[in-house]
Amino acid sequence: MLPMKFAEYAETLNENVRNTIRELNLLSIDKRIELLQQLLKGRISEEIKELLFLAKELEKLFQDYLITGGTVKVVDEYLKHNEIPEHVYKTYVDVILGDFTRWNKRESYLRQIINRVIETLGNPVGWNTLKQETDIAHHNTIAEYVDTLVDSFVLLYLYHYDVNQKAPAYQKEKKIHFQDPFYLHAMRAWVSGKEPFDSTIEFLNETENIGKIAEVIVANHLVRLAFLLSKQKQLFTYETSVFYWRGRKNREVDFVLKAEIDSSVPIEVKYQQTISRKDLYGIIDFLKVSGASKGILLSKDKLETKRNVVIVPVWLFLLII
Repeated sequence: MLPMKFAEYAETLNENVRNTIRELNLLSIDKRIELLQQLLKGRISEEIKELLFLAKELEKLFQDYLITGGTVKVVDEYLKHNEIPEHVYKTYVDVILGDFTRWNKRESYLRQIINRVIETLGNPVGWNTLKQETDIAHHNTIAEYVDTLVDSFVLLYLYHYDVNQKAPAYQKEKKIHFQDPFYLHAMRAWVSGKEPFDSTIEFLNETENIGKIAEVIVANHLVRLAFLLSKQKQLFTYETSVFYWRGRKNREVDFVLKAEIDSSVPIEVKYQQTISRKDLYGIIDFLKVSGASKGILLSKDKLETKRNVVIVPVWLFLLII
């Protein structure tokens, strides 16, 4: 059972959000796709403006989601105690370690690889990059362990988008994300040896780290959106639907969504108070080279349009996908 998406989480925990979602017919997949299509045309719909009235509640829910993710047991413990007991983190770490033990993998290698994934979170990396500062001899071992974590639904990784081929550039570096914020917090505590809940709160006191976790959440939600939009369900693979992109001057777009609603949609996460022109450069460069018409920038709380970019609060965007 996959963790709850943010929309499911918010609807479950907040009556005002639940009532508004139902009043706006956001339980309908067709309605959500319609709102997304309007965003891609640079239009901010009345429904999205109405959701903005719930900004304070949604921001608070998103702050909690950064801590708990969407795992039901974790959310329940946090609601009961206003913290997450250590044994809950241990339960999830033990499940992952149990899988690796059954597959005759080395725990010491796993610890080093998880540590390197966390250190490089949000950055494009190759297997040799992850091998640095470890005692693992071969990059093939790194690839094997990461693939095992992907198969266990702990991690996902995105390929670079080749704008000419409109396909993954398999030979280039990848971006690795955790599937859920709680998985990151649990594995980080296991690697560091620190008390997990206090360590999580300390980690999220840094604005840069909040941005990284926001990216983790968006990555997972875009993969699930790509599946929803795909006509091919049983043979679906997200590696041909969700990417990242890096162009000249190392200007980057966090995500490129390739779906039938549009040929390719650049999506950038900037979880910060102000959005400057410089923050739009990656999307603008992508639009120039790809032929895409619009991009989406996910902000902390801004809702506006600038040139060919629609700026939307990340928690609002997550609510409609």
